[in-house]
Amino acid sequence: MSFLNKINVPLITSKITAIGRQKIAEGALNFKYFAFGDSQIDYFNLSGSQNILKPKDKQPNIKTYITKTDCEPFHAIDGIKVLECCVHNRAKERGFFNELDGYKLKINSKYIKSSGTVLSQQINGTKNIVLPNTDFNDGDFILFKIDNPTTGYLNPNETDTPVPYLFFQIGKNPTSKLLELDRNMPYLNYQDVAINYYIFSKDIADYKTSNAATLWDYEDLNFQIECLEEDTYIWNFNIVWGENVIGTQDNQQQYTDYCSYDFIGQKEYLGYNLDCCYTTASANCDDKLLAVDDTYVKAIGIIHYTNTNKSNLYGEHFYISGSTDFKLHLKDLMWHRRFFTGGTATGDELGMTFIVNPEKKYVTNTDIVYYDLVEDSSLISTGTTAMVVGRVYANLHIATIHHPDLLAAMSIKSNRNFTLPKLAGKMISPSNPNNAVLQKGKTLFLTYTFESDVDIKDILPQQEFIKFVNNTSYAKDIEFYLEDANLLPYMRQKEAVGYDGLGFSFQRFKILYQIVDNGTRPVSDGWKIIDYTNNFLTDLVGNTINPFKLETQNSAQTGFIINPFKISLAQDFNISILNVPDENCPDILGFGCETFLFGNVDVEIGACLYKSIIEIVLDSDVFINSTNPTWNKNQNLKLCEIGIYDDKYNLVWFNSFYEQIDIKENTKSLIELQMDF
Repeated sequence: MSFLNKINVPLITSKITAIGRQKIAEGALNFKYFAFGDSQIDYFNLSGSQNILKPKDKQPNIKTYITKTDCEPFHAIDGIKVLECCVHNRAKERGFFNELDGYKLKINSKYIKSSGTVLSQQINGTKNIVLPNTDFNDGDFILFKIDNPTTGYLNPNETDTPVPYLFFQIGKNPTSKLLELDRNMPYLNYQDVAINYYIFSKDIADYKTSNAATLWDYEDLNFQIECLEEDTYIWNFNIVWGENVIGTQDNQQQYTDYCSYDFIGQKEYLGYNLDCCYTTASANCDDKLLAVDDTYVKAIGIIHYTNTNKSNLYGEHFYISGSTDFKLHLKDLMWHRRFFTGGTATGDELGMTFIVNPEKKYVTNTDIVYYDLVEDSSLISTGTTAMVVGRVYANLHIATIHHPDLLAAMSIKSNRNFTLPKLAGKMISPSNPNNAVLQKGKTLFLTYTFESDVDIKDILPQQEFIKFVNNTSYAKDIEFYLEDANLLPYMRQKEAVGYDGLGFSFQRFKILYQIVDNGTRPVSDGWKIIDYTNNFLTDLVGNTINPFKLETQNSAQTGFIINPFKISLAQDFNISILNVPDENCPDILGFGCETFLFGNVDVEIGACLYKSIIEIVLDSDVFINSTNPTWNKNQNLKLCEIGIYDDKYNLVWFNSFYEQIDIKENTKSLIELQMDF
């Protein structure tokens, strides 16, 4: 409206003028002078209250001034106060799981196109499967929640039972209900069990929304619901690799061609090329024979909220003051460090939560603030220090994951939604000093993987490499073991008494190693693989691995020694087991192609206002004149406008009173003008 509404309104309305905005653009805005005006007062007709125009962008200068005896209209501003006012509030929790209903999967959400069931015999170890409908397109994603005869049928939105959740991409434009996946499915050697599937749109991360703007209420950081644009219910997730995935060959897709390689600059910006981000107990520098962690950050996962919605749904920053101010809920995750009474093979609930450590930290040599993202201590063993798995960059509205095996479980190409403990070990004296595995000046990198003939056949190997650095004067052999016991809560032996069908099982345990010169990194096509499966681990030939036996620390029982004989059995390792793209088939799903976070983010958000405050004293004994031609000296002056000018006398900020102010004799009024930035 053009005139000011006098009902239930504050005293003054203000506007930065067009000239003021131009000065902001030039970086030259300043507040130097003020002037009082009575331009819209007709002193000939003072019965009643006279309407006053609202300030306008192209506001004309004050027409008539209220002045002192010297008739000078402009007066110097006596200083400007700046006040910071910060507020915070809880943002709406966004993600695929309904936090109000036990984090059940939102199967009717806009991003799950359809869902249904297929019989277990259709998941037969091939790439092809027939669905009961055709509601899918080339490039869409399909998720299988794989139950079995022991668990029985699981409800579509149920997310408590720990079973494999496996993503695939539909890689062939379907002309019927038959679709082709990016790689081979598991081989389920059981019949007539209904397996849930869910179709996710390939455009799930495009976030096309309207362009209408919306405002929030800065006083409580809430939005007016009727003004909101279309909401985006999920977060983005991109895994950015800085080197090739283990086992990648020269003719296969290199990391510079991975889907999220465009984010590689963020790995540098966020400090991951310089800072060492995680260490564990085995990184022991006192005993030079012990294995140490490979602390090079091979990859990071970036959790971000990128969309075309102009609404600032997450404030100006994440507000971090306590551990619950940022929560990452990964409901489909089988986390190896989650605590269950009984430890190994007793994990009976799916999911893990990671929270923020409110201690402020900085990326080295910068003012980039971050907070560690750590395990929720209520979900790990009592007395255990929460492990750091990532960071929260509150001012940048993003979080990162840098724990390498957590990234593996979050990858849609890894064939697993579970994490694994890393190895530990030490260098030992060889039985034959003239024929040892690790010569002086050499480093051996080590990790492991599982294989099976049924169910999930192959997985992305465990991604926390350890290394043995031989700085001694003698050649060494290697002894290794799992880093600790009770870190396989979800692993089961199918043949065990009371087998409950939960978690995961495998038939073979294999280690991967590579020997390089000290101070150098392993190359992706130089890894060797050795089968360490034996009757001790499986109890009987043909059984699945007994996780209790796998955790045994006695190498005499497990046979976990790397010596020349074992090296003689090694074969080349090739990641083609997961059907990674080669140079001739770049359209096959590769690593780094994650676009959405299959989880929830719950965060406290904040915003800060900065108020410029100008205090002006209106003294009726000082301001006694007016240039208004309708005024006479026998009348009280009436103030209706205040202009703020820069050092060049440009009107940059204009203020109108909703009702004229009567300047009575022998009075002083303090007028406070505030502008929010």
